[in-house]
Amino acid sequence: MSNELTSLNKFTKNLFKHAFLLLGWFVENSESCNYKIENYDEVIRILKALKKNKTMFFGSAKELTKANQELSEFYNALAPQGDAKANKAAIEHYKKAWKQAWINRTAFQLRGHEAKLMKYFHEIINGQNHTHLPELQSMARLIDMNIVKLVRQINGTGGWTVKAALPGKAAEASKQKKNLFGTREVTIESAAKARKRKPQDYKKYQQALKDYKHIAHLRMIEIFDEEQWFPTIDSDTLRARLKKENLEEFLPPTFRGRLGVQPSGHPLTFYTNTGMELEKPPLNDVVMNENYGKKETGKEYEIHPVEDGTFYCETSAVIGDSKCKYYTLEYKRRARKIKYDKVEKLASVIEDIRKKLLTHLKSKDRDTWVRALICLFIDSKYARIGNMESTKGKKKTYGVTTLRTKEHVRIKNDEIIIRYKGKHEQQQKHIFKIYEKTVDKKAHPKEAAISDRLLELIKENNEFLFTHADARQFTPQSVNDYFTSVECNPENGLPQGGAGSPCTVHNLRNYHATRIFTEFMENFAKKKPNATYKTVFEGYKKIVEKIAGHLGNTAGICRKSYIEPKAQLMFFKQADYRPPEMLIRDVFVNEDGDTYGLDDKPKAKAKNQKAA
Repeated sequence: MSNELTSLNKFTKNLFKHAFLLLGWFVENSESCNYKIENYDEVIRILKALKKNKTMFFGSAKELTKANQELSEFYNALAPQGDAKANKAAIEHYKKAWKQAWINRTAFQLRGHEAKLMKYFHEIINGQNHTHLPELQSMARLIDMNIVKLVRQINGTGGWTVKAALPGKAAEASKQKKNLFGTREVTIESAAKARKRKPQDYKKYQQALKDYKHIAHLRMIEIFDEEQWFPTIDSDTLRARLKKENLEEFLPPTFRGRLGVQPSGHPLTFYTNTGMELEKPPLNDVVMNENYGKKETGKEYEIHPVEDGTFYCETSAVIGDSKCKYYTLEYKRRARKIKYDKVEKLASVIEDIRKKLLTHLKSKDRDTWVRALICLFIDSKYARIGNMESTKGKKKTYGVTTLRTKEHVRIKNDEIIIRYKGKHEQQQKHIFKIYEKTVDKKAHPKEAAISDRLLELIKENNEFLFTHADARQFTPQSVNDYFTSVECNPENGLPQGGAGSPCTVHNLRNYHATRIFTEFMENFAKKKPNATYKTVFEGYKKIVEKIAGHLGNTAGICRKSYIEPKAQLMFFKQADYRPPEMLIRDVFVNEDGDTYGLDDKPKAKAKNQKAA
């Protein structure tokens, strides 16, 4: 499939393959449809095979028993070489089968684009709405090219085509744009002003633009089908063809590589010249990386091979001066696996590291105990280490190493309260209890030791909270050097060595996020062994939101960057459910393959996913 993140799994591919195989027969014989199919002899051949095999493609879920009963009656009544009259009973049974399947569609565990397919088939088969046949034809690429050829032979009797409709949609979008903006360029600022100044005109403009993009999307998929470009085509060939159709605006002029089309989301899927899919579409001011795939002298390529060792291209942000680098899916998956392999190693030695940190917290060497304190701060509060670059510009954000004593720290009653704005402008608040009595210090030795050392630094009243003896702040690199070092290195400020961690201090947040999630997953499985999908999904959302709260981040970022993908996917698999679409996309899962090695663990029988 041209875009593996919108591909169908084995069950849904089988379901919709049969729906497409029967679509031509249905529109030709149903009184409610105004479509004709060009090569009906091919349809007859397919019908004979289907009648013989009688595949119950709705699956074996008990909720779909009635749908399968009607499907069985349909096969019995089907007259492959008969006309509409001969197939009247078969048509009625097929309609009832799809009606029952639609009523009980939750049993299919469909995701976004699959749900669209289900909806469009239901509309056409039950005579409610036939406007989505072009969408169905465009989504046939999800199955295979043979299905595409068959479905593209279906034509409307009124003469309407996507190609013929495109100029009108483009003209309407241009008209509404000119009416609202004149000859001026549309920018984020001008669009915001127009929305406020002329809300009704702006709404018309947005709708016209949406309609144009949609019909252009369908036309691009038609072009791929006409040219039999499957799954991808080189950018130069595509650009030349799009230019002939006045659609070149959808392909950045500077992008070089290969392109595919996807039936959902952005019309085009972007690939490297060797066919490796990029993580997302680069759409704004694309600059190619000239060194992509070139071997660098003295660099090891065991982890990231030469052909996928760095970013493929980069773009400018729509707002601001930042740059965004685009990597391949394989690179992102590989990097993610490396990270969580290290986190797993960290989990196995975390208690030994904590003992070492607490020992170093008592050290007389300032560099040693301050760095140990920073690591204990991050470990106990799941805080971000921070960097000076983030403290500059309009949106200043902070982390542990960039905390300012007067601005972020205060003591109230028996607590040290630290407040600051973290990454993504998430407000952070950490509280450390102050233990003054000896009995309390003995009862909470770790917490008391951390608070006592924090108080020492606060009393120094330096600009930054964590500093060397000369008031210079500690950099994230110096903290990581300490956290990962084993041997003594006086020249680098490590007279007693470091904590000996297998990964950087940044990964403490990944460790805690994955730990909390895994503990929840195990408890959930014990308490709710037969949970419905709704219960499982709600439980998943709540725990991710809870972890995000601990980390001072959003649920989306937490899901994408902090909780191990394998653990999240296993949460749904252990309950025999497919993971939700948002998770599939966030962690780049290709369901056609075991992306994260889930099959290495005990395999649960997939519920409702086996076709009869």
